Amino acid sequence: MSQPPVPVRCAARPRVGGLVVPFISYEHGGHALFGSVDARRRAQALLHQLCQICGQRLGERICLTVRPMDVRAGVAPEPGLHPECLAYTARACPMMNGAATGYRSAPAALTHPAGRPCSDPGCPCPRIAPDAQHALRAGQPADDWDSWMIRDTHYRIKRDADRPERLLGVDLGVPVLRIRPLRHSPRPRLDDAQAEQLLAALRALGLYPRPRPCILRRPPLQGIHPCPLPRLPHPLCSPCRLPAGRPSPSSGRRCCRTVSAPTRPRYC
Repeated sequence: MSQPPVPVRCAARPRVGGLVVPFISYEHGGHALFGSVDARRRAQALLHQLCQICGQRLGERICLTVRPMDVRAGVAPEPGLHPECLAYTARACPMMNGAATGYRSAPAALTHPAGRPCSDPGCPCPRIAPDAQHALRAGQPADDWDSWMIRDTHYRIKRDADRPERLLGVDLGVPVLRIRPLRHSPRPRLDDAQAEQLLAALRALGLYPRPRPCILRRPPLQGIHPCPLPRLPHPLCSPCRLPAGRPSPSSGRRCCRTVSAPTRPRYC
């Protein structure tokens, strides 16, 4: 698979294997850990409206990567991106392009060189701690991802009410200019035991089998009345009331003048 073209904004960023290292990724000892988030750089990007990929200041149009769980929480935990940086991420990131089918079962920092102590005596060698959601998504299938585009004037940071110094992310309760899907993950199939449990729960709730409404008992739509005219196989001639262009079944006579179809209501 060929590498996607790198945006001009990301030309100064370091690369590993031809891929741009995001600004918020953890870097230590000359190694970069893809898929990790440096808490210090994340806070810097959120507070100063910096792109999480290139590290430059965001423009008038800001893109966000949003999952269904983020919509329910009302906050996107990761900083925004430039539109061109998002386009690059959608093709280069395994979680966005569908190459990764699920989340890691164990934190990558346990075995990655970036998590080991370096030889610099002045380096504090900070420990890479997994985020709070790692225990919830470890080993789980990948989520669906959408891209939201908002204006820079609506880029607001949401903080924890109990701990104001803790940054939750970007507030999603703002006007959205555009929403586009980035990735749709197929749902895992249920085995026989799980399917039987699901059917039993639906039957207990009275949701299976689903009752079908009777069309004869369905009330007419508001403002629409049933057609008062009978269903005719052919339009009738106005003067002689015979089938247009056809002989009468009883007398064999045909219509005498121009055919005019009877007027029917619009919603017949």
